[in-house]
Amino acid sequence: MKVIVAALMFCTMSLAQPAIAADRPRNIFDDDWTPPKMTEKPRPPVTVIPPPSTPADPPAKNSTPKPPSPKPTPAIPIAPQPPARLPVPAKPGQAAVRQVMKEVFAEQLADRSIPARRKLAAALLAQADKSSQVPADQFVLLAAAIDASVDAINLPAALEAADRMADAFDVDGLGVKADAALRLGPKSSLPDAAAENIEAVLELSRDLARADDYATAARVCAALQPAAATTPVLRAQLQQRQRELVLARDAADRFARDLAKLKDSPDDPAANLAVGRYTCLIKGEWEMGLPTLAKGSDVALKSLAARELTHATTPDEIAGVADAWWDAAAKQSDAASRAAVTAHAASLYERSVSGIAGLRKVQIEKRIAEAAKLASSVPMKVASGNKRVVNLLKLIDPKRDGVNGIWEVNGSSLTCGKERDSKLGVPYDPPDEYDYHVVFTRNEYKETVQAMFSGNGHSAWLVLWGDNKINFGVQKVDDKERWANVTTGKLDTAFKNNQRYDCLIQVRKDSVTALLDGKQLFNLKTDFSNLEPGGHWKVRDAKLGVGANENSVTFNVIEVIEVSGSGKPTVSPAR
Repeated sequence: MKVIVAALMFCTMSLAQPAIAADRPRNIFDDDWTPPKMTEKPRPPVTVIPPPSTPADPPAKNSTPKPPSPKPTPAIPIAPQPPARLPVPAKPGQAAVRQVMKEVFAEQLADRSIPARRKLAAALLAQADKSSQVPADQFVLLAAAIDASVDAINLPAALEAADRMADAFDVDGLGVKADAALRLGPKSSLPDAAAENIEAVLELSRDLARADDYATAARVCAALQPAAATTPVLRAQLQQRQRELVLARDAADRFARDLAKLKDSPDDPAANLAVGRYTCLIKGEWEMGLPTLAKGSDVALKSLAARELTHATTPDEIAGVADAWWDAAAKQSDAASRAAVTAHAASLYERSVSGIAGLRKVQIEKRIAEAAKLASSVPMKVASGNKRVVNLLKLIDPKRDGVNGIWEVNGSSLTCGKERDSKLGVPYDPPDEYDYHVVFTRNEYKETVQAMFSGNGHSAWLVLWGDNKINFGVQKVDDKERWANVTTGKLDTAFKNNQRYDCLIQVRKDSVTALLDGKQLFNLKTDFSNLEPGGHWKVRDAKLGVGANENSVTFNVIEVIEVSGSGKPTVSPAR
């Protein structure tokens, strides 16, 4: 009850604060509209400074000229960096573009109905894509698409347009998105759009929380309450998220105080425990947090952290440490902490399972699957903490990246037709360790749905197929096809059309694990040198990809969660 009261107080106080861009007129179609402001610290352009050349020494008098030195080996080319974002165009230029836009779209602007505003938003976005060479046009069109989406009570479309604006221009992307959510909120009670608007605002609140802006995260959730007024399930989701934000905000405040205390008293047991719990359980940075847990005041956690820091090496030793964390998870007082500790135990199990046999291996695989299911059931995924999540859909240009088949972007998703061997390469080089997260919906079935991953310079495909049962396997392992290698298997689950499936491929330096809807498909111990796509499965130089064979498939989510290191786009954002 105290948490609920605190959550309501937090949201009430947050709503009492001035809204983001409160002085901004509400719509670009108004004559006195004020555009989003630039960020306070614009990102500097990325420049590559060549190494200084060494001047040649003048030849000595009467000396014999030396033969020319052989040409040095060319340096490895530096991968192109995405260009810096453009400054917000000057107001006079925007004003001129707005007048032209109103004339061009006069007929569409005259119809203020929700369906018409949805069509207008889509038309504005399409024209913005065609206007990338004229920054003032592109900026105004994107701003207009945001406002048309707000009028259409379509938060996902507004956030998509805001993402494109933040990709191209130096604006506060989260601020623009939060502003759209706050303006849409009071009129968000349209039943048909409630679910998609709530899903969008929950995702926005997670992005704001990752930026430590808990007040705005709570404010946007509270603003969308009208959307959930008549639907108990949606209302419960918003209330749960608001409670989580209260806990996260309080934890962040305490962490800052405890960290300051450790600077003066590095051996303080209570401060070490608090910092260790936050670093491990909230941020998910166990390697960094274990030393502080080992100096903390919680006897059980102190002992476990010290045991792990002894650096167990054999599979049995690592699994033994995982067992201890698994048991400790059940003793945690809240669901988020239980999920975080369970996820850490599962990560240790994943390191050991390939070296263990028999019933013990079955037990470990079962626990790994249970941990994945638990993580997906906790809305605030503490275990993933502040790890960077890269939305790869924003990078994809179907015309450029599609290899076979017909690919189309539909709002915030990507769809392929039912042509043969449809494949698309994602223009992104992942870090050394990462989770490749793909959520898809099979619209029509004939053969396969697949996702390409890579590690240590080698790529392969996770392939799913079947109807009455879900078959799976990697193409290829040890030169063996997907239906005849160590990863081949089958789930006792029907593969249905028009149903979302959540696929997670966990790539680590020495292994790859695949899960579907929280169920582990396989855990393969590998250095990746025995993996290859083979033949027509290759997708140019791409490291990641998606595809299907004679299936119409919609890819609702394509993202990377960085675990170790940082990835990078190989092109500028397309959307």
